Amino acid sequence: MIEGPDFVWLHMPRCAGAAADRRLRARWGADTRYLFDRIDQGCPARHDTLADRHVRDPGFALAGRRIVCNIRRLPSWVLANRIAAVPAGVPGRPDDVLRRYATPRVDAWIRVEHLSRDLARVFDLPESDPAIARFETAPASAAAALFTAEELQALYAANPRWAGLEASLYGSLLEAGDVQKVA
Repeated sequence: MIEGPDFVWLHMPRCAGAAADRRLRARWGADTRYLFDRIDQGCPARHDTLADRHVRDPGFALAGRRIVCNIRRLPSWVLANRIAAVPAGVPGRPDDVLRRYATPRVDAWIRVEHLSRDLARVFDLPESDPAIARFETAPASAAAALFTAEELQALYAANPRWAGLEASLYGSLLEAGDVQKVA
């Protein structure tokens, strides 16, 4: 989690949080108005939801700040979690994870596949950042190509909350065989 004067950024697992953290830390790391959780594996607070933070720190308050969180396409998130397990204590079903991070609300979503652009939009930063370009060069459709059409349909059907959010943020859901980079 990162707390700023006008925002709270949530680090949903497997959504390029470390890259976003590095970008924001490079911008505001020396400014004491910004509080950064450690991003190493030994810091369970880094993946706190708002509810987790209230338990960990009863003095924590949103105080009118906007809530920001990263998100990625569902097939890419599922594959990322097969490669590196979701941290202990975080439910593994995509809709359950999303429910925990999107409660009570998220005011601004940062799409992993458009990390530089969305970070620039949400935090009024310069758009160019070579350190995070790798997330934008591998289209999410590459992950979708590893699923059959039936598997993708079942994945989205089993996770309607994620499917709805993805469609609203990206304009569509991925389908097997997609080959172009999705805007």
